[in-house]
Amino acid sequence: MTQLQRAERMLACWDDPTTLTNELQNPGHANWKPLDYPDTLLLEVESGIMVREVQESIADKMRDPPSARNAVNMQLNMGEGKSSVIVPIVAAALADSSRLVRVVVAKPQSKQMLQMLESKLGGMLNRRIFHMPFSRALKVGPNEAGALGSVCRDCMESRGVLLVQPEHILSFQLMGIESDISGKMDAF
Repeated sequence: MTQLQRAERMLACWDDPTTLTNELQNPGHANWKPLDYPDTLLLEVESGIMVREVQESIADKMRDPPSARNAVNMQLNMGEGKSSVIVPIVAAALADSSRLVRVVVAKPQSKQMLQMLESKLGGMLNRRIFHMPFSRALKVGPNEAGALGSVCRDCMESRGVLLVQPEHILSFQLMGIESDISGKMDAF
């Protein structure tokens, strides 16, 4: 199916040498096997794209970082598929019901990333995107803490992805510290 889509793209850009050259340079599946990553294949088919070699190389390092610290530094230029290709294929691969997968994105990009993840993961991949805006202004008691835990477990067990902002994580951590200091740690 992906090869048929590629042929259609090449026919459509026959009169655009630059686009045609780019398409010819990416035969697809050069450094990954669709049987190893069926979610990536589904994303390719549904999106009408072919994951480029550099995108898969970066995704591979993110799925399985070379060091135990889970820190990977890479850089791609704008428009090379970080949000539309790499993040969705990594999130889909990691969200295997054994762990809670979070995509952390700055507030200005949050709405766009939510739409991107829903469009890429919500179709044939049938993955839910969860988001829990969180601030220290919220009053969290035992019932609310249980509900938060339930949402996180549901996200994990359903192979969903949790979209959060850095300030949500910090607020949650600070609330835990404040509760610990005030002796209200039972809520968590």
